[in-house]
Amino acid sequence: MNLYFRMIRILLRQLWQAKMPSITDTRKIQFRVWPFDCDPNLHLTNSRFIALIDVCRFDFLLGTGLKLGIIKNRYSIIVNSLEITFIREIPPFRKFSVQTKFMGWDEKYYYFESRFFYDGKLCAYANSRQAIVKNRKIVPFGEVLANAGYNIPNPRGNPVIESWRKFMGAKKNHETKPNDTIGRQAA
Repeated sequence: MNLYFRMIRILLRQLWQAKMPSITDTRKIQFRVWPFDCDPNLHLTNSRFIALIDVCRFDFLLGTGLKLGIIKNRYSIIVNSLEITFIREIPPFRKFSVQTKFMGWDEKYYYFESRFFYDGKLCAYANSRQAIVKNRKIVPFGEVLANAGYNIPNPRGNPVIESWRKFMGAKKNHETKPNDTIGRQAA
């Protein structure tokens, strides 16, 4: 339920905050860790990091004006992949910030980087890969940008994106069939 309140806060923030001058700018949002955000170890739970990444991407898309074009064209946003590295914990009642940065796009997906900071230190780092879909077909992200009035070149060659794409391809091709021998007793 508290994510709804955070989403309402994001929507209200759009009323007084200027549109981001560039899609390549980094967007920063501050949050506080509430008791319902914590796990039994009394720190921000891993699943809440991922939920907050969704909230921050929503804020980013609103702040750039892309979200309005997505709604107008009846597009859907699909998260294809997300990987996160946890570095240090964030204790209850502490303020922390999340910095969201658009990293680029390829023929199918667009990429975000999310960094969580508490007390000036990096606590978690995440990359996410999304697609825009209409009628069950992926819409090229360059087309989405053009519809929203952006005319920027694709920053191809980002080493983070390229290495992640290779890693995702390797995972996809690793073992495509379930292992039916797991859990069977030897005769």
